[in-house]
Amino acid sequence: MRKKWLALIIVAAILAVSIPLTLTLIHQGAVPPDDGGSDVPADNSTAPSPLAVLSTADGNVLVMEAGTNAWAEAQVGMSLKTGDSIKTGAGSGAEITFLDGSTIELQASTQIDIASLRISTETGSKTIQLKQTIGDTISRVTHLVDSASSYEIETPTCVAAVRGSSMEVKVGADGTTWVTNLQGHIVVIVDGVELEVPLGRTAVITPGEAPYLLPPSGGGGGGGGGFTPQPDIAIIKMADVMQALPGDAINYTYIVANPGNVPLSSVSVTDDRINAVIYQGGDTDGDGLLDTNESWVFTATYNVTAQDPSPLTNTASASGTYGSRTVISWAVASVDILQPAIAITNTANSTQVHDGGAITYTYTVTNPGGMPISDVWVTDSFNYGVNSPDGMSMFVISVNSTDITYESGDDNEDGVLDGNEAWVFDRTYVAIEDASPLVNTATVYGIDSGGQTVTAYDTVAVDILRPDIMLTIIPDPAELLPPFPESVNITWTYSVTNTGNTLLSDVYVASEMVRDPLYQSGDTNDNGMLDTAETWIFTGYYTTGDIDPLYPPGEWATASGSDALGMRVYCDAQAYVYVPPPVY
Repeated sequence: MRKKWLALIIVAAILAVSIPLTLTLIHQGAVPPDDGGSDVPADNSTAPSPLAVLSTADGNVLVMEAGTNAWAEAQVGMSLKTGDSIKTGAGSGAEITFLDGSTIELQASTQIDIASLRISTETGSKTIQLKQTIGDTISRVTHLVDSASSYEIETPTCVAAVRGSSMEVKVGADGTTWVTNLQGHIVVIVDGVELEVPLGRTAVITPGEAPYLLPPSGGGGGGGGGFTPQPDIAIIKMADVMQALPGDAINYTYIVANPGNVPLSSVSVTDDRINAVIYQGGDTDGDGLLDTNESWVFTATYNVTAQDPSPLTNTASASGTYGSRTVISWAVASVDILQPAIAITNTANSTQVHDGGAITYTYTVTNPGGMPISDVWVTDSFNYGVNSPDGMSMFVISVNSTDITYESGDDNEDGVLDGNEAWVFDRTYVAIEDASPLVNTATVYGIDSGGQTVTAYDTVAVDILRPDIMLTIIPDPAELLPPFPESVNITWTYSVTNTGNTLLSDVYVASEMVRDPLYQSGDTNDNGMLDTAETWIFTGYYTTGDIDPLYPPGEWATASGSDALGMRVYCDAQAYVYVPPPVY
């Protein structure tokens, strides 16, 4: 029966107001499979005729051709190709006709982009993909010749694929979508749940809210005295708990009422997560019809698994018929699933210390699963023990540290980590000859209400700074031989090397003999810092007087620099020009 219907399926994934809504309209596998053939683009010169033509244009209709960024006046009869955009102004309209006879009518203030127009050279299957950014369109799609052909419309909140059906799709600026069934059998799927939309009805899908049907507009024949049948149905769905654990059973109750003015037959309830929804009662006169003064009760049970998301959301659908008309109503229920979990955040009061420096670590333990956690204890890389709120203690402590101490967070003082609590532990560790960076991994353990152990860990690294600097001095000339000149200009080269494990700033050379030796080179990355892989060169000179072999020319200098914590390191060096000793 269903295969004979012209079908349109709308898939809407409503996640949150801030998360884009995904809406898909599809019929009998409208996504075309790879048929192994080649696809010819709409603007291919070998195509016998254009795949899309602007068939009508009333008022202000503009086209932006692919590869351009300027709008131009549209011309009736012009061919359209992949990448083209069409928009209508206020009080304007247009219609595009495709090769297979399908059409899309653009109402006023609407814009669409042609994403893809293709035809398979082997099978003849056609693919039409459009993007509707805003406005109102009416699509009338011919019965496609094969299951590989498709007609798709993508909006900011939906993708629509249609086969042999007619629909109107309106997209508001906030992403709200209205879908009206103009022809065929329509099913709205919310988070994978099928919700039927009867002929002539409009489904409204708003991000962050449950979808709903607009009330029927009446019609469908009538009796004497001007009576107009208006069939309608309503459903309320309730869960017996607000929270559940894996393994728990959730009992749902569905109350179905008839707010219309005629009895309904073939009344049924389906649930996307539960196969067996059981009728319990409410048909007071036993005629099998949902009368306007009746409320029917259905029930179902769902067993929670560890794989279920939280919140666990499922959708029930109530349907009934009056004559040839089917009415549908939906209801959504959510239950928070408490998954056992524990988390820890490890922070240090400093990212850098010197040898001998004290580091204070803070461990913040939380319960993101919501299920109460008992027997909470924390270890880290420096010991295997903890003091917990209930006084339990284990100690194997590094000689360089204090023990881990519970500080606060158990607000109700019950010794149980509740979902709204954050327990704080801390310790102090003194870094002595530790490797750099000093890596500390904190681990937290706890027991959930089912007796299972939950655990989490977090790691923080602290750099142990060991600044050091080295200076060498080389004279030029390196030696003087007799006969000695009356005076000599001596140039001194100072090589400054970072022999520590951290950058040095404010690096300079102070000389006993030379005023302000000048930096020449060595800062290879131009960061103004003496890196551990760099040697900076400074130079200076002075002029000697008469050369005395007993007192050869010399230089005494100091190089210094500061690390990130402000510690300044120094290195002294001296050098002499070689002068042969006197011969007696």
